[in-house]
Amino acid sequence: MNRVKITIRLPAAQEIMLKRYGETRGMTRYEAVLRSVEAGLGVLTQPTQSLGERAELALALDELAKLSARLKWLEGLLDRTLFVASASYSYARHAALHGERDPKSTDTNISAATDAAFMRQKNLAKGSLK
Repeated sequence: MNRVKITIRLPAAQEIMLKRYGETRGMTRYEAVLRSVEAGLGVLTQPTQSLGERAELALALDELAKLSARLKWLEGLLDRTLFVASASYSYARHAALHGERDPKSTDTNISAATDAAFMRQKNLAKGSLK
């Protein structure tokens, strides 16, 4: 998709509204401007929609924006968790192999302990979801 740069001037009150709209939905000010332009164009191109239908569409878009923000947050959390788990594994392996003559048996022991801990956590999580 080709994008075109357009510069607009807004009254300060509208800029504040856009900023607050974006903050409540986890968007930048520029994403909020884009969302408002898209919504406005949707209203202009579909004038036959009733006010109720437009309100429902706006609510659905708001909920989708909130969900998108939560997914971005969750993705970041998962990335950090994976990093910490990887670092923990690396440090544990390094500590376990220090002075060890048989790294294969140490790897086997660490893997068994890791699998057991992982299954315990999965079983605890299954119980909490019920």
